[in-house]
Amino acid sequence: MRTIWIIPALCAMVASAALAQDPAEEATRAYIDAVESYDASGIGTGLDDVTTDLAILDGFMPAGEAYCDLAALPRLAGRGYLLVAPGYYELDGASFCLHAGAHRPGGGDGYGLAPLKGMGAGLARTLLYRWLDHPDVEQDHIQALIWAIDERVGYEGLGAEAQSVAERLLTPAEIDAWATIVRGDPPVQPETLDERIMAEAQSRLAGALGLPISGDLEEVAEGLLGDVAPGGLLGGLAGGDDPVEQQLDVILQGRVDAIYDMQQSVLPMFGAETILHDELSRTLAPEGDPEPPEDSRQIPLSRWSYDRAGYFIRFVPIYSFSRTLVQVSVPPECIVGRDDDGRIESIIIGERELEIGYSGDPEPIEGGGGLRSAELREVIARGPDGRDRERIDGWILVGQPHEDADASVEGSAARLEALLGLQTTLGTLGPPDAEPPVAETDALDLGSLALALAEALEWAPPEDPTEQAEAMPPAMEMIYLAFQDAVVRCDAPEAAPDQVLAPRRPHVVLAALRPPGPRVPRWLDAPRRVAQPGN
Repeated sequence: MRTIWIIPALCAMVASAALAQDPAEEATRAYIDAVESYDASGIGTGLDDVTTDLAILDGFMPAGEAYCDLAALPRLAGRGYLLVAPGYYELDGASFCLHAGAHRPGGGDGYGLAPLKGMGAGLARTLLYRWLDHPDVEQDHIQALIWAIDERVGYEGLGAEAQSVAERLLTPAEIDAWATIVRGDPPVQPETLDERIMAEAQSRLAGALGLPISGDLEEVAEGLLGDVAPGGLLGGLAGGDDPVEQQLDVILQGRVDAIYDMQQSVLPMFGAETILHDELSRTLAPEGDPEPPEDSRQIPLSRWSYDRAGYFIRFVPIYSFSRTLVQVSVPPECIVGRDDDGRIESIIIGERELEIGYSGDPEPIEGGGGLRSAELREVIARGPDGRDRERIDGWILVGQPHEDADASVEGSAARLEALLGLQTTLGTLGPPDAEPPVAETDALDLGSLALALAEALEWAPPEDPTEQAEAMPPAMEMIYLAFQDAVVRCDAPEAAPDQVLAPRRPHVVLAALRPPGPRVPRWLDAPRRVAQPGN
């Protein structure tokens, strides 16, 4: 019996000794935490948060007259406008820059949907909501407060006019809470940094400070030093002969110094008696066309994103960062029919029906990982206004794409890449760890059908959604709508086999816009999702 009690006591002593930290190690960890905290912006949304943009919908371009006025819909107080029926909606609205220091739109770049994140996200959301109840407040004044939040400048650092606007829109308790996000004094670097802890933290540091990640600490440091131009952040560092610890010491302290200098340069602008919007804009939203960073990606103006409230949305900049066209598509419920070979042969949407005809049986693709190809023969669209039949010459991939498929198979590489990207997006939807729903098969096959039919019909809409486009072929529109409905169903909650899922409609639109200019105020509520540029 004594042995049973002695062993736990001994283990406890050993564990206690193992937990004891070296002072240098503890100081290094604390300093890394402090640098990350000091570096963080008030609004932290980034490109990595864009996960539901759908390239397959780039060709989905309803005619301008198909859009209804979004602002004419009923508004649910504190949430947004109710999308009471399937259809297309549009709003030409005011918008805001939420990333102080980023270049303003220069044309050609679209946006993806992303959550509003960061320590100041709640405060920014509250300001935008309250603005709806104070339409006499100028948009420029709201923009100045949003930049103050992102730069982590507190209420006490604002000038009289900015403080007056804040007091109109925020409660005393909310203004007090604002103080919790303010960037304080720079962290003080310890006398020595523990190199081993720096090695453990290299990936974390790289993510937080925007640095490249490498498998070796010394490579990280050498890569960083090689990328910095003379006179830049590390301009004063003497060559690569210094120890890694010393190099990273300079990197960390240089980052802290750069942030401190930046904040000191903008504090006088925020603290001016009146809001200096033009000066703030030149500094915090500069013009220019810089080279995109390595971690950027191109997002075209035509890009649609899926919002998990059950609709699709895209953002098109109209005037710099202050005016944006928002287009929304709420898909109808669709019925998808298949033939004996598993190919989609019909789509029914209300009183409209689409039939797809094939030539022969699907043929296996050598090296295609189980994928087959099928020849398209015709599409027949029926509706209240009659019947439209068109013979086509094209082909479609049939089956589930696999990463081990040979993407070099002639004619299928681009299609396979598109479907694998779609499969990744669909994998982020639905309950965690759930089996892929049947709707995922529908979405993948409808996506494949949209790619095939667009090529066969030579459907190429303009890249800019604000340009006048030819009428979308009825067959294309029905396939795109059925694809959207399948994506919504992929995101439906799990249900028992005998349970019928209620459709996720009506939906609530959430975005951060309001019509600009002196017109009668109409708005789409500001909330939890924002438009994030690719570059």
